[in-house]
Amino acid sequence: MCLSFGSSLAGRIEAFKYHVDIRKHVPVYVNDEHIFFEAEDNLWINAQAIARIDHTNKKRCEVVFHDHTSIVCIHPRRIERLIGLIFCFRHKLANEILPNASSPHRSLSSSRTALSFHAEAC
Repeated sequence: MCLSFGSSLAGRIEAFKYHVDIRKHVPVYVNDEHIFFEAEDNLWINAQAIARIDHTNKKRCEVVFHDHTSIVCIHPRRIERLIGLIFCFRHKLANEILPNASSPHRSLSSSRTALSFHAEAC
């Protein structure tokens, strides 16, 4: 999928590492519709498909998708942290890397991610 957008998987991972300070569990930004992160070992989720995250307790959460399916994950803090870093990366992409990108597919307001984060935190 990354190759169809002109770069390798390793290149996408390095780009994310460069723009957002992260070393482990690095999300893979393919395009605005496909941003994958590792929620569990060998279980990758498209962040853009998440409708909401319901916390069952401190050690578990249910990730509910737009198609009304869901999965239970045992790393809720990791998931919330990665979603926040994805937001920061998209904010940086929209404002610093591509400051004149005015097309609607680059707008952060069109994000389908249910959680909200303040850009000042990035």
